[in-house]
Amino acid sequence: MSHDTIVVGGGVIGMAIARALAPERSVLLLERDRPGRQASWAAAGMLCPQSEAEEDGDLFRFGLDSLSMYPGFVSELRDETGVDVEYRADGVLALASGRDEMDDLRRRAAWQRRIGLDAKLLDGDAVARLEPRLTLQAEGGLFFPGDHQVRPRRLLDALERSCMLRGVDVASDAAAAEVLSAAGAVRGVRVGATEIHGPSVIVAAGAWASSLEGLVPRVETRPRKGQILSLRMPGPDIRRVVRWRHLYLVPRNDDRLIVGGTDEDVGFDRNLTAAGVGGLLDGARRMASAVGAFPIVETWTGLRPMLPDGLPAIGEAGLDGLYYALGHYRNGILLAPGTVEIVRAALEGDPAPAYAEAFRPMRLAESVSADRV
Repeated sequence: MSHDTIVVGGGVIGMAIARALAPERSVLLLERDRPGRQASWAAAGMLCPQSEAEEDGDLFRFGLDSLSMYPGFVSELRDETGVDVEYRADGVLALASGRDEMDDLRRRAAWQRRIGLDAKLLDGDAVARLEPRLTLQAEGGLFFPGDHQVRPRRLLDALERSCMLRGVDVASDAAAAEVLSAAGAVRGVRVGATEIHGPSVIVAAGAWASSLEGLVPRVETRPRKGQILSLRMPGPDIRRVVRWRHLYLVPRNDDRLIVGGTDEDVGFDRNLTAAGVGGLLDGARRMASAVGAFPIVETWTGLRPMLPDGLPAIGEAGLDGLYYALGHYRNGILLAPGTVEIVRAALEGDPAPAYAEAFRPMRLAESVSADRV
């Protein structure tokens, strides 16, 4: 078996890369489970570089760039596959329930306005006008018109269909065990006892990347568990994404309401817990008391892949033909289009944006060397 490019990992990042490279290249996509059924499946779909960021920096700039690509990205997918991924550009509201939280929002608004972004400070009355069903006694809020959302499972469906239409060979239940190399260059991967040959391998294996043998440099991904649930609203009670502290409410077009926010360092434990689900429900009821009467439709967990420094690793790694696209932590959905462009630039020898230097995979080897010293 031989392909021009082998992509290891079939989440949003892996599928977005595979479809972008096909059909000009023969591409094999290897997924240990089913495509799009791990962290990407569990995501809430917030495209929120502004409301996530504490400060300006490379990851923030990357998020803004990737978000700017989304309208064209989803439009192309819809035209190609007929799937509406429910891209919504109705903004994100961050709440403050006390003076300290409000001061934090003012600081955030100040630095974002200085670099030309739209961030609207609101008093409590303005918050109530924007989202009338909220019952949290808000000191005020910060509205980010530029932050958006997408429905991840529809996006994953569209990406999988696009991969098929473009001739990507997709292998489910195919966990890559090793990257094969000789004389400093990639020659393929091993799945079980089977060797699959190809001159380039892109590792987008999420939380499982650290189990892959033959990587240069080695990666240490830490799974961060998120517990999430879905409620059914009687109507559009919550109109846009609302955030408070670590919690978020994400309304869907079919009047479902996603409630999320846990971030747990418990290894590969995917169990739902009473504390996790109970904390989400309690927080959601504080934000909007009516939530207490909404039926629970679904509960689930996901494992977000985090690298030690919290930044993704994207681009050329330590073997000729080896590339990484991993460690996106909470931002895989947001950063998918931008990651495609950085990987494409690395494959073709084109210049990447200046901020991509912060995500170069070889920094992981330098970090290990520094720790040993």
